[in-house]
Amino acid sequence: MSRKKHHAVSTAQKKRKALAAREKKARRRERRAASRTPAEVAQFLAKAGVVKQLPEAAWRKSLVDRFGSDGQKVIDQLHSDSDDDSTSDFYSAKAASLDLALAANSQCFGGHYEAFLSWMVRAGFHPSKCVLEVGCDIGVLTCFYAEHFPQAQVVGIDRCKKSIDCARQLAERLHLRNVQFHYADVRQLPEDLANQKFDLITSTCVACFMGHFWGGLSRCIEDTLARPIRPGILAYTKMLSSLLDDQRGKLITFEQFHDVDELAIWVRALNDAGVGVDCNMADFLEYKS
Repeated sequence: MSRKKHHAVSTAQKKRKALAAREKKARRRERRAASRTPAEVAQFLAKAGVVKQLPEAAWRKSLVDRFGSDGQKVIDQLHSDSDDDSTSDFYSAKAASLDLALAANSQCFGGHYEAFLSWMVRAGFHPSKCVLEVGCDIGVLTCFYAEHFPQAQVVGIDRCKKSIDCARQLAERLHLRNVQFHYADVRQLPEDLANQKFDLITSTCVACFMGHFWGGLSRCIEDTLARPIRPGILAYTKMLSSLLDDQRGKLITFEQFHDVDELAIWVRALNDAGVGVDCNMADFLEYKS
């Protein structure tokens, strides 16, 4: 009798272990699928000229060998210790030519492009009319939207004129006719753009370049949420809100924050501007940069 019980228990344990092993394999397959770059993203990035990242030393040598003093200037600006203008100087330096900008962006933002566009494709956004990218830089993401949403009119804006020139060249190189680029700041848009409504607005790593969201340090999250948000951030979120189509407009922001306090303030700034945050769609993206 005891043998039968022992045999029955052993059989049940084997079944549970087999089930657990199958579930573990299924989760592993799901993780691999989630981390895999969709074919359309990989194909577009290759066509646009975004290449795989190199070891740091090899990339620096390649940049100088190909672009001479312009390449060295990009390296110098990238590793500059100054706080105020180093970011804008870096973007201006790398936009000396489209090929230089693509070489720099491949190394610095290639992982960003791949992770963000993969997430976006899987999320299944389908705007019907108008798409706006704020802070488009040289237009890699904007051009992807134009190709991915051929029925939509796509607009990219940026505060760096050289980057806009490169973006227009990239659109020409990719033979895209449903995209246009404007040299503009979203907080001070020309009237023709300010009066438009967009089904989809994307903003990647823009707010994090506007300085601290508030003054001083906080002791707790309640203290952080009680602080007044800086006017520049509020002006930014309110302008984004005003550009969204009232019925079907969606805003996607992809920002880098130092801590959870900054994330909480950003969510509050969006809510204060009338943009509801869908926590079910929120995610953290990890990538190599």
